[in-house]
Amino acid sequence: MPLRLLLPRTTSEIFNDPSADVILISSDQVEFHLHRVVLGLVSPIFRTMFTLPQPQAPDAHVKALPKVRMSESSAVLEHMLALWYPGVPAHDDNDACRA
Repeated sequence: MPLRLLLPRTTSEIFNDPSADVILISSDQVEFHLHRVVLGLVSPIFRTMFTLPQPQAPDAHVKALPKVRMSESSAVLEHMLALWYPGVPAHDDNDACRA
């Protein structure tokens, strides 16, 4: 069995906004470039998490977005985020949420 690299890949342009200020990484290593304000409005857990002090990047000259590793798959996160994000059409298929 070939060794699979665990490098994150980005998802669709819908959740790859260049103005994002946080990155969620799914269990299958897909990056979702998102906005803290949206996540904080829909989830008290995210709201609280974003008030905690964040570690500084090792190189002060490089501005790295904070990354949050999630236990959910990219399919589940896409369904969840489509419900939360304004202007993003929600998925009709619920199969991914049953996984």
